[in-house]
Order: sequence, then structure tokens, then C-alpha cells
Amino acid sequence: GYLHIGHAKSIILNSGLAKEYGGDFHLRFDDTNPMKEKAEFVESIMEDVRWICGDLDKEMVFFASDYFDQMYECAVKLIKKG
Repeated sequence: GYLHIGHAKSIILNSGLAKEYGGDFHLRFDDTNPMKEKAEFVESIMEDVRWICGDLDKEMVFFASDYFDQMYECAVKLIKKG
């Protein structure tokens, strides 16, 4: 969905801390069901983040769906370890 006030607060806090301490601000979309996700929401959120932060490095934007295979492998390892 669209960005809400709770998201905005977290973005302000985390981007501010990253700037203050020389770190990176990562924006991660938790698109765990990418078939249902709408590009409209992603574009809107990125526009809002640019408005809040003043800039957004596209190399620091991540999507959970890009890492499904890696997460699955980790889950299998954890299950096998008990």
C-alpha cells in the first residue's frame, strides 16, 4: 500500500541516523507476494521517500522477492539444524 505516518517516522529516523554516522540508508520492499504487488505503490513510496530524504540512491533499494531463493536455502539449513 501507500506510505503511512509510521513508515515516514521510521524513514526519517533511520535515514537521519545513517547520515549522522556515515552509514547507508537501505529501502527494502517486503514484496512477499510479488504477483499481487502494484508498481503504483512502489513508485508512490519511492517518491515520498525522495520528498522526505531529499535523495534516494537506487542502489540502496531492495526487494525481498529478489532474495527468495537465498532465504529458502537458509530456512532449509535452519530446519535441518533443528
